[in-house]
Amino acid sequence: CEHLQIDLSETIAIGDNFNDVGMLREAGLSAAVANAVPEIKEMCDYVCTADHNEGAVAEVIERFIFVWYESSGKQESFSPLWRKDSFLFLLKEREAL
Repeated sequence: CEHLQIDLSETIAIGDNFNDVGMLREAGLSAAVANAVPEIKEMCDYVCTADHNEGAVAEVIERFIFVWYESSGKQESFSPLWRKDSFLFLLKEREAL
């Protein structure tokens, strides 16, 4: 993050077990895969319907990154890097669901 000048609060982390706790706590958005241990699911902002073998990472990308991209009206190109303003938009959208 430091190299790319991205604040940790502007990142997404996906985990399933206790070795992921530090990463999940530091990320701006934390997600647990469906087959994560219960304590990890409890601490995360989002719990995937897919497990680690069924495309949980793709689910997070589609739900949080592509949704922002489509709603931003940008059609000419796609960049996977997103900033705090888009993250705040995602939080508001998520709360509305």
